[in-house]
This record gives sequence, structure tokens and C-alpha cells, in this order.
Amino acid sequence: MMPMLEAGCPVGELCQLPVDIVLKSSDNVLIGAHKSNLELWSEGFLKAESVNDDNEPVELVEKAETLKLLMTCMHNHPYPDISGLAPYKLFDLATAAEKYEVNSAKAACNGHILWQAPKYPVETLFFAVKFDYRKIADAAAPHTLTQAVSRMATGQRADDRAMYAWLKYKPSYMACLT
Repeated sequence: MMPMLEAGCPVGELCQLPVDIVLKSSDNVLIGAHKSNLELWSEGFLKAESVNDDNEPVELVEKAETLKLLMTCMHNHPYPDISGLAPYKLFDLATAAEKYEVNSAKAACNGHILWQAPKYPVETLFFAVKFDYRKIADAAAPHTLTQAVSRMATGQRADDRAMYAWLKYKPSYMACLT
């Protein structure tokens, strides 16, 4: 069976556009998409004319759930409710939105990340530093002061800038409190 026929648009019946490109997630799920929407709503996907029309899926490193949520943010209809997403799913979606430059998803994710900064400060701080969101970093940083260096090191996900900033920030902040 051709991939175009196997993959439906994540929006479902609300979307009347024909699927003209298929994305393949890292967990091998085929997801239908629309070249015009990828070009219109994203700065990070390839332009429509640069994609081959050989019906082969475009393999991506993100998981299916993340890609489906991201694709729904590239339609002219109400976006999905992400308020109940598990933190790792929210950060996965936010990272994909940053990677593919989907501004609608970036705005929604950043609002929820900022709101949940006290609850998930380590993840929030490292996300904010990685993508240069100072307001989010400032909201998360005070909530990380009680964290051990080992916890911060495991949360950094290979972003040395964030770890350096935290190591520099913590002593001076703690000195102000005493």
C-alpha cells in the first residue's frame, strides 16, 4: 500500500486538504501532512518545491505523538489542548516547535512551560537557556536553588551553557538569602 493512502491527517475529518506528504516518526508511525501547511505555518520544514514527489515518507527523529500535535498546530482551526500533557511530552513538543519554527506551537508551549516552571524547574531552566527565553529562565531559576549539582547535571541534556549559568547563579543568589 502507498504511504499516502496509509497516513491520515492528524486533524481528521475537520481537515479537507488532501494529504500530499507523509512523515515517518521515530517510532515508525506514518503521519499525513500538507506541503502547503508546512510551508505556511513553519519556517523549519523544507519548502514544498524542494520535496520529491516519490511518495516516500520523510523520516523525522520525533515521536508520533509529538509530530501529530505539531501538525495540528499547522491548521486554521482550534489548536489541541496541551494543558494536560505530561512534562516530557510538553518539552518534546516545545523542542520540536523550536526546531521546525512553528510559532503557534512555540507560543502555546512557552505559556504552559512558564506556568509550570515552579513544578518542573530543572527542565524548564534548561529549556529556557537552550532557546534563549530569559523570562522563562528567570521564573525557573529560583526554584532550582535547592537542587543538588548531580540533579542539575542530569537535567541539563548536554547544554553546558545552562549548567555554567546555574553554577554561577546559585552561590550569589544564596549569599543574598543569608
